[in-house]
Amino acid sequence: MEPAASHTPEDLPNGLAAPLVDVVIPCYNDGAFLLEAVESLGPERRHGHGVVIVNDGSTEPRTLQVLSDLRLLGFTVIDRPNGGLAAARNSGLQATTRPYVLFLDADNRIEAPLLTEATAQLDAHADVVAVYADRREFGLRTGVVAQPEASLVEMLVGNRVDACAVFRRSALVDLGGYDEGMRDGYEDWELWLRILGAGHRLVRIPKPLFHYRVREGSLLGRTTRGDVRAEVVRYIATKHKELFMAHAADVVSELHRIQAGDQERIGMLAADAHRLVGQVDKAKHTLQVHREHIQALQALIVRYEERITAIEKSRLWRLRRAYHKMRSLLRSGTVGSRKGMQWLRRITFLVSGKGRAIVRRFLAKLFRALYLWTEVRPVRILIGEEQLSAVTRDVADPYTQWTRGHFARASDLEVYKEDIAQFTYRPVMSVLMPVYDPPVHLLDAAIRSVVDQVYTDLELCIADDRSTNPEVRTRLEQWCAKDSRIKVVFREENGHISKASNSALKLVSGEFIAFMDHDDKLAPDALYHVVKRLNKDRTLDLIYTDEDKINEEGRHSEPHFKPQWCPDHLLSRNYFGHMVTARAALVREVGGFREGFEGSQDYDLLLRMTERTSRVARVPRVLYHWRIHAGSLALSEDVKPYAYHAAKRALTEALIRRGEPGKVEFLFGFRGYDIRFTTPLQGRVCVVIPSKDQASVLATCLHSLFHLTDHPDFEVLVVSNGSTEVAFFQLLKRMEKEHPGRFRWFEHNAPFNFSELMNKALERTDAEHILFLNNDTEIIHADWMRSMHEWSRRSTTGAVGAKLLYHNDIIQHAGVIVGLGGVAGHVFAGLHKDGPGYYNYINTINNYSAVTGACLMVQRSKLQAIDGWDEDFTVEYNDVDLCLRLREKGWNNVYLPHVMLRHHESLTRGHPHMTRESYERHVREVELFKRRWKDYIADDPCYNPNLTRGGHEFEVGT
Repeated sequence: MEPAASHTPEDLPNGLAAPLVDVVIPCYNDGAFLLEAVESLGPERRHGHGVVIVNDGSTEPRTLQVLSDLRLLGFTVIDRPNGGLAAARNSGLQATTRPYVLFLDADNRIEAPLLTEATAQLDAHADVVAVYADRREFGLRTGVVAQPEASLVEMLVGNRVDACAVFRRSALVDLGGYDEGMRDGYEDWELWLRILGAGHRLVRIPKPLFHYRVREGSLLGRTTRGDVRAEVVRYIATKHKELFMAHAADVVSELHRIQAGDQERIGMLAADAHRLVGQVDKAKHTLQVHREHIQALQALIVRYEERITAIEKSRLWRLRRAYHKMRSLLRSGTVGSRKGMQWLRRITFLVSGKGRAIVRRFLAKLFRALYLWTEVRPVRILIGEEQLSAVTRDVADPYTQWTRGHFARASDLEVYKEDIAQFTYRPVMSVLMPVYDPPVHLLDAAIRSVVDQVYTDLELCIADDRSTNPEVRTRLEQWCAKDSRIKVVFREENGHISKASNSALKLVSGEFIAFMDHDDKLAPDALYHVVKRLNKDRTLDLIYTDEDKINEEGRHSEPHFKPQWCPDHLLSRNYFGHMVTARAALVREVGGFREGFEGSQDYDLLLRMTERTSRVARVPRVLYHWRIHAGSLALSEDVKPYAYHAAKRALTEALIRRGEPGKVEFLFGFRGYDIRFTTPLQGRVCVVIPSKDQASVLATCLHSLFHLTDHPDFEVLVVSNGSTEVAFFQLLKRMEKEHPGRFRWFEHNAPFNFSELMNKALERTDAEHILFLNNDTEIIHADWMRSMHEWSRRSTTGAVGAKLLYHNDIIQHAGVIVGLGGVAGHVFAGLHKDGPGYYNYINTINNYSAVTGACLMVQRSKLQAIDGWDEDFTVEYNDVDLCLRLREKGWNNVYLPHVMLRHHESLTRGHPHMTRESYERHVREVELFKRRWKDYIADDPCYNPNLTRGGHEFEVGT
């Protein structure tokens, strides 16, 4: 047979050869995996060469964002209503031009040799229509699956070849592509039958070059339903009735062969099941033996306890600890490991005399039993369903996994002790604890977490607010007698938490005070890390840490990873939380705790202290564990509603003290507060809108702006850049007539440079505040500009940003985190506008390092102080750069959640990466940003290094 005609690849810029294979990727809500599929195609396709992506009516926001990003990079993306996989593949086929076509599902991957080896086979053999490879599974199931050599008989029995194959395009077009009537799956099976029935060949490459993702969605499709599968088979059998009749005898023979093989496998499985039942019975018997041995050891402990002297009590405690450790290891299935054996041997050294001989005899029997037990370990039987569920839950919980790598281990504490010896500054740390009727066992745990600190230069100052439970007093007196670092005052009358805290404050002799509740726990290295931070900067007055919650079973949850010092965060919530350490002199200077603020007395104290100092630092470690139990504030925000009324009053008074009176409202249903300043507005606002053509888009923006905005003094200045549409200029002239004195425009027709356009607009206005606004936005509530102006005029505020929404109330922007995605990204993108998001950040006023320039207000004098927009950033990251330069000058950028606009993004400028020049510009601006702001990328002050840079929702990192 003569080989097929060879093809000479066309040349591309930079010496790249254009591939002979077009790749068609249908995508329906698979944005989470699509980039992996694209990346697997190799570097020569990074600009979209020979790649056609078919968006089959996706609705999921993340997928839509990924598709938009790929468009920007130059990929061809075809949008079509959802019509099923077959129709999507055919749409992609129509858009291809190269001689060969690969169909790749959006959640799968290939290895690059698949394309080159398949091309070689198709070039060499004219009768070969498709080339496929073996499958490597990943995800919920892993392993290599060798696909059979495709034959018509095998394919009539059932689908034997996966859909990922490289096709000869001309033959596929002649065959009519995929059957679009098959929307319930197996459209590839039907195509194989047509190809083989027409006398064409399929060729297999015996290598796992196709990677198939096994996931829930791939296992639970409609074809798993019996009725759907039966209908699919009926359809194929009817359509290819002649093929089935012509090869009926061969098909029946093949079915008999398969059935015989299945019977053999069933027999093998039955034998395996019988063997496993025997192993389970053996394991149950062994487990019973161990239980009896444990009971014997427990009885031994009891007998030994009756005979020991006072001197041996310490050894008894250690023996009990070893017993419980051994029982824990047994339950976890690791008692037979090296670690388990070490713990068991350790018991022999914890007793003396006759007791040692008894234990040794017991251990001799136990070790023999362990030898048998380690041969068979059916974990589900030995551990039990309940314990297994707990283990599964821990594995599935990202924070549980995170704690295992970030909480201090015993070896870490030993290192910290050596580190403390090298400290040049070792202040006495006073832990202040008001006490009133806590559960005694939780009080014990709280006190123990203080006295066991690896940093030992401390004192614990306790004020008991006349607890009604006499056991509380007894226990506190016992602790005082046990540790001289504990000081306790017993109040003669109950005065509530503020008075009790002030009573404890009188006991303080240390230079710094750490505040702690009577039922919470400190991490063993908490004070060490605070003092370590003070050794780096002794001028600090306030230090706070990350925290989490812990229930009565010791399970950790709900971590709060906090930003660095963000003053406007503190006006929305007490984000300092626990653990807060303050300079004792500062606490006394502001008068300690105030009565009447019970429940939020710490918040009131923090507001007053931060009015006296800005020397505040964060330690990004979880060092405080907030106890969850009935009656604790950590359990429910409804337990102590009076706390929120006290916080509202504290905030109101703080605003008055600072000369910024305002109205404070509690965000019902969420945690946090909303502030609206009440000082009359002064100064004009100039709204700067850059635009190019698209009169209807700009008209939507302008009409909503003028008809809804209730600000008393503003003007609009439109900057036209390269506009040519008649309708556009007609709109501008009409707006001039309708809004004289409030609407102006001018042209600047240089090559597009967003920063330059903004600077040119600044030269044409003398307004005190500048509001930069995209032309594809739409105003939806009247007080938006008033709210931004209230914050822009503050001496501490830099840029003021808004919450931008897509048409369906999904968030497009709610603040910018530097370093997100490697450069900078919007947080909470894709979530609903009402959130709440991480600790209700979506609905509370926050400081971020940057906000988007699509709707950004800043005071003119502050813009002048940083020399305006940097024109080296022509298209991207210019707004983030502007915000960071404002922050470097000492101004805080603010996100206002109650200012909401619609953002019909990217309607006028087109996609910025459609040309090689634009892509090179993109790379240049990214590199410039990374060089200039590398410290922010490494650790955004308004974020936390323990949170991921790969997601938008403040997820726990790795």
